[in-house]
Amino acid sequence: SASQALDLDRRSSEAYVALADATRILDWNWSAAETAYAHALAVNPSSECAHRSYAVMLTALGRHAEAIREVARASELDPLCLVTGSTAGWVHYAAGDRETAIDRCRYAIDLDPECVTARRLLGAAYLVSARQAEAVTELEKAAALAGDDPVALAWLAHAKAATGAHHEALSLVARLEALAS
Repeated sequence: SASQALDLDRRSSEAYVALADATRILDWNWSAAETAYAHALAVNPSSECAHRSYAVMLTALGRHAEAIREVARASELDPLCLVTGSTAGWVHYAAGDRETAIDRCRYAIDLDPECVTARRLLGAAYLVSARQAEAVTELEKAAALAGDDPVALAWLAHAKAATGAHHEALSLVARLEALAS
């Protein structure tokens, strides 16, 4: 579909982002994805989505300094976007900058206290920052907001196990197994 959109309009930044995302996620073709992100940004340097998605790929490749620059630009372009705020938290978390990750997640949660993605990541950042009680609290909030979302439950189970609450962790694993069936 992205290729067809580009056949119709070679100036569609959104189509280049869609092509890059599909190439990255489905084909794992990092080089082709990077080329498509570059085209998206050449067509529209103010595309928050292109900067954000490119930052995610750069993070996966371990190119953290570039990823931080890209997500910072995305945040400048759309400072109120929860997806961008959460992505900024993820990029900084993966780069080892836990305090900035915590700040970015808190910012997203200030915008929307029900932002599950930001709460999950905030909990993970607290956990690796040796702030176990805060980690469990945030991950419990995320799980409560997300209901039966397996990702939120798995992150909470991990935090419970890591903080010594093994019985609670096993109960969450059992809940996950029930959801899987």
